[in-house]
Amino acid sequence: MLGVAGVAGGVRYLGLPWDETGGGATTTTVPPSPTRVAANSAAVPPATRVPAGWSRWSDRRSWSRGVPGPGQTAVVTRPIFLDTDAKVAGVAVMPGGQLMFDPAASRRLESKGNMVVRGRLILRPASAAVSHELVFTGARERAFEGGGMDVLPRDTGLWVMGAGRLDVAGAPKLAWTRAAGALEAGATRITLQAAPRGWRPGG
Repeated sequence: MLGVAGVAGGVRYLGLPWDETGGGATTTTVPPSPTRVAANSAAVPPATRVPAGWSRWSDRRSWSRGVPGPGQTAVVTRPIFLDTDAKVAGVAVMPGGQLMFDPAASRRLESKGNMVVRGRLILRPASAAVSHELVFTGARERAFEGGGMDVLPRDTGLWVMGAGRLDVAGAPKLAWTRAAGALEAGATRITLQAAPRGWRPGG
């Protein structure tokens, strides 16, 4: 289980409210604030065009029971390309399954319950202007039990289990710099020694 940590956000893994034996990709809380992961990689497509061999999340043909909705757990058993924002009850990325957020567009995946990754989860935005958000709306820190390597329904979050892989890369940005001069109380503008490459207002 991953603790609340990661690139500009937190991730954890829990619970098994789905049928792991079902065929196809079926439909079955870091606290309320969004969990954001920003990234960049030349290894993923720079455009919204779906890579060969991948299926769109929004296409009902990608799922054995139709596109998963707020009351269902999305069971991913093949390469699925998140081409739209989505809300589900939980996510299970099974062995051999892959879930990749669209690298060229900001995407948000909300889950009330756990996301369990036994396959591969990919969040690699193509630029700092793109945000990938994995949000757990059902997380309740006071209800946290802790079960070591066991998935627990009440410990809501992202769990990467067994041979599962979490493939996340933060967008390149200037880590830090110094002010070019003295700072005055109440100032609304400051001059930096280096350009704040990759920084975003309020980020």
